[in-house]
Amino acid sequence: MKFLLKLILICASGLGGYVEAGECLKDLVGKFVCAPSQGSVVMTIDGPACALGVCIKDTKGEWQCSNLSGGAVVRGLTGEVKCLGGCQRPTREQCIEL
Repeated sequence: MKFLLKLILICASGLGGYVEAGECLKDLVGKFVCAPSQGSVVMTIDGPACALGVCIKDTKGEWQCSNLSGGAVVRGLTGEVKCLGGCQRPTREQCIEL
């Protein structure tokens, strides 16, 4: 209930652009997209995208995410990204639209 109330308050505030609301982002057309349970939502050049696990940017500036629900991601000393279960790019299809 608190989450829904937070979203309503953000919508009512009329903020433009991208707004982060917990595990959700608002895109430029006003749609809220949320991460799956234990997942991540990130902003990409194409708008919000989601993944099952944690996401971080690699040395090229691209998002890398764990392909396991709630899976961890780490960056090595040389900048390489390693993901529990394997890495994947976030996609809009994995998001939940409100």
